[in-house]
Amino acid sequence: MCRVSCTGFGMTKRKKRYTLFSNLSFAHKGLWSMSKLASVFAALSVFLNTAQPLTYMLMPKLLVDQLEKGASTGEFALVIGGMALIIIVVQFLHGNAFARMIFDCSTFFQQYIHVLMTDKEMEMDYELLENPEVISLHDKARSLTKKFAGQGDGSSASANSNDIIPRFANLVTGVLGLIVFGGIISMVHPFIIALLLISFAINYYMLKYVNKYEQSTRAKRGKLDKKIRYLISISGANGAKDIRLYSMVEWLKNMAASIISDIKQENRSIQKRQLGAAFVDLFLILLRDGAAYVYLVYLVLNGRITTGNFLLVFAAIGQFSGWINNIIYSSMDLSRCSTAVSDVRSFLDLENKTIRTGGTGVNALGSMPPSLKLSNVSYTYSNSDKSAIRDINIEIKSGERIAIVGVNGAGKTTLVKLICGLYKDYSGTIVINNTSIDEINLGEYFSMIAPVFQDIHLMTLSIAENVSQANRGETDYAKVKDCLIRAGLWDKVDALPDKENTLLVKSVNENATEFSGGELQKLALARALYKNSPVLILDEPTAALDPIAENEVYRQYAALTEGKTSIFISHRLASTRFCDRILFLEDHVIKEIGTHDELMSLGGMYAEMFNIQASYYKSESVVG
Repeated sequence: MCRVSCTGFGMTKRKKRYTLFSNLSFAHKGLWSMSKLASVFAALSVFLNTAQPLTYMLMPKLLVDQLEKGASTGEFALVIGGMALIIIVVQFLHGNAFARMIFDCSTFFQQYIHVLMTDKEMEMDYELLENPEVISLHDKARSLTKKFAGQGDGSSASANSNDIIPRFANLVTGVLGLIVFGGIISMVHPFIIALLLISFAINYYMLKYVNKYEQSTRAKRGKLDKKIRYLISISGANGAKDIRLYSMVEWLKNMAASIISDIKQENRSIQKRQLGAAFVDLFLILLRDGAAYVYLVYLVLNGRITTGNFLLVFAAIGQFSGWINNIIYSSMDLSRCSTAVSDVRSFLDLENKTIRTGGTGVNALGSMPPSLKLSNVSYTYSNSDKSAIRDINIEIKSGERIAIVGVNGAGKTTLVKLICGLYKDYSGTIVINNTSIDEINLGEYFSMIAPVFQDIHLMTLSIAENVSQANRGETDYAKVKDCLIRAGLWDKVDALPDKENTLLVKSVNENATEFSGGELQKLALARALYKNSPVLILDEPTAALDPIAENEVYRQYAALTEGKTSIFISHRLASTRFCDRILFLEDHVIKEIGTHDELMSLGGMYAEMFNIQASYYKSESVVG
């Protein structure tokens, strides 16, 4: 079956557009699923944000009106006291509703996105996770869930990108306030409204220009931010030994200073434009508010409006300008938030190519362990123009032990990942028991394979749970012990106070134990043995073992792989004699294939590499 290149994932096609309203709908659905009260508080805050300044404005008007008409003490106390009570109630409700909206909307939406992102990361095609364009998109999308960790993507809005609902609430508040306060001002003269709206339009386009520039530099600032965060990460325990032993302090300081200088330069470019927009806004405030206030004074001096209405409209003009600015800045912030949400949705909408529902199940594949056949298989990584492997033709029989050897970069691990079903954008065909791997249900296919890769990742759980990959209630402890014994790790575990219940990952669990590199490999082998799948894949399983432990693994290799189709990757050719056949890869193709004795008799590259490695173990070649 011929596959297209990684562009088939759609990353090089035009990016899907997500409108502001679709992003708001997406955010609201997520927020509603997490907390229905959060949406209620958001709606309530819109009303109260408008009502609070209105109650403050009405108080002086009512006070003056009561004084001018000579109201009695009782009437005065009733009106002013009632208004004061309304102000207190509105202020109390506003403070609580607004705080709950900010916290609930940001927190719950962040949690919602975090769950979606984590689910996507664990379920998406492995091949996508290695695509540079997807990695970049993932980093931008993940910035939405890093608000409280003080991390971002380098954009000035990254810290507020969770707040799309609060920003929208602020925008709606601004529009509602504009309508209410504009209605109050229009009672005096529509000319004032026209003046304020013209100012609004000029200010809006100035800030839109600033925001457009800021968004155009977002990717560049994101890269700079990623670089400085990486330098910070290696400055601690991760790079401590190298930094000290290779005298890297000054070099890293200079590198950090250069990156920080670039960050400052980008920020200064934005700040200059923001400052220019601020000066324009200040000039417009002086012009519009000054003209409006002069006209109001003219009206009150000529008796055309009452003193109470003068105070009301005077305050409304000041508030009207505030609502205009609120609309402008909220719309800019909302646009940035929407961009961040679009990044998340773009990542979540990446299409998988593997079959997760339906497809051929394991039970329909026939006898186990399975046979595998690769015909004219080639694969090219998305960031490369050269094939990692090409024209691979090999048939692995049921229960056969195959070794894959070759120099670094020959394509050994790539070939294994293809067999594991992790890569789908290949050309050629891969058949499992006469069924194309592309037609098999991915989850069920993964259950057939027990791998031991070079990079070993631990769960912050007990040794037993790391072996079983299940919680304590579902772990077979007798089986765990047997697998640890077979992997050669039981003596180490048995000596620990809590034995197989000992916790791992000391950076998380204070009482945890730490394993050496060789012990981690043995743990990974025990995990593969516990899974007991019909296909066993060992990718350099003895790289971190000492010669004695390595010899013990080789000695037990036949027993470990009994009843399984096994694939063994190794740089140490002495291990390959335990396998039925050997595939020697060079220049990304299979150059030699056969048993150890056959390849030695052939006298090719395999024999040359074997003899070179063997020479290091001969006494006469050892320098005393």
